Amino acid sequence: MLVFLITATGMLHTNTPCIILGVLLHYSVLASFCWMLVSAALQFMRLVTIFGSQRIPHLLLKACLFAWGAPLLPVTVLLSVDIQVYAPDERGFCYPGGLAFYLAVLCPVLMIVTANMIVFGMILQHVCRGSAIKRHMQSERKLTMRQVATSVLLFFLLGLTWIFGLLAGFSTLCAYLFCITATLQGFVLFLFFVLGEKKSRHYWTRRSAIRKPNTSTSSTPAERVALRQRDETTHL
Repeated sequence: MLVFLITATGMLHTNTPCIILGVLLHYSVLASFCWMLVSAALQFMRLVTIFGSQRIPHLLLKACLFAWGAPLLPVTVLLSVDIQVYAPDERGFCYPGGLAFYLAVLCPVLMIVTANMIVFGMILQHVCRGSAIKRHMQSERKLTMRQVATSVLLFFLLGLTWIFGLLAGFSTLCAYLFCITATLQGFVLFLFFVLGEKKSRHYWTRRSAIRKPNTSTSSTPAERVALRQRDETTHL
């Protein structure tokens, strides 16, 4: 996002710095989408496949190699074919255009968004099917809220907000929806993974409870020990 802001403002519009920014922007955009694809695969393994049957050794290392390594391929190809595709255009924007944009930017993005849409549909189908089995155990409202929450989380986590971005050229409404949803992606993930997770809330609450006695000058060592023991008992 920082590279995009620098490129969009045109602060470095000379040839060489602009080419460097264009390369970094192209690489970072593709890397972001590759991480969204990794997220889709992980969520599919967690929510659809049988837990434990798809355990992959060195999963994080392999995910990093793919997400950070795959974007190097189209960037390297463009650099080897014609480095000037990253030169500033008539608007002063440093980014591939024309055929290079369609082949090295739009095609990979479309492939990943399409794959994530398929995974999104499969996960929702699995979640709804599992909810139908559990319907006699939980209330209808609770199950519906869980389905809605899962749908919203996956929509942002898998980068499906970019569907609006791909359609922005055909509809002003899609352009506004893209600007709103894309900028809220990090905030929505924070709500679900930090505020919405009981373990995360307990972790930060526990850390705050431990810090307060340590920073207080009025508490005695015995009081601090008692507070720590009480916190450990609550955690257990």
